[in-house]
Amino acid sequence: MGSCNISIKAENYKRGLVYGEINDMEFIAFVNKEKSDEGINPENLRSGKGRVVKLCIFQDTIEEEGDPFKMVFKTSRYIYAEYNGKWEVLNVKYYDLIQYLTRYLEKRYAFRVIHGNDEE
Repeated sequence: MGSCNISIKAENYKRGLVYGEINDMEFIAFVNKEKSDEGINPENLRSGKGRVVKLCIFQDTIEEEGDPFKMVFKTSRYIYAEYNGKWEVLNVKYYDLIQYLTRYLEKRYAFRVIHGNDEE
């Protein structure tokens, strides 16, 4: 997989919560400031030594249902990947996309802002 379109829709940097979109799917992640044993290893997607400790990649669909004169909708959520200390769902068809997102989140939240002394 070459590249993916990733956009961050909301984040709480202090708590490490991130909500965004990757291609036509959405994701929610919890990213630690430091690597941990419960995190996803971005090289092989196994548990251990990663910052991403929770991840869910999903897609919601809304469909009209039944009588066209009644406002009845059916909402479905398709989960492509779910990690919470271990993989609950890992669709191998999206392995490259999951790895790309995990690496992106690792790099994005590895940066630290260093405040300099503005006084001269």
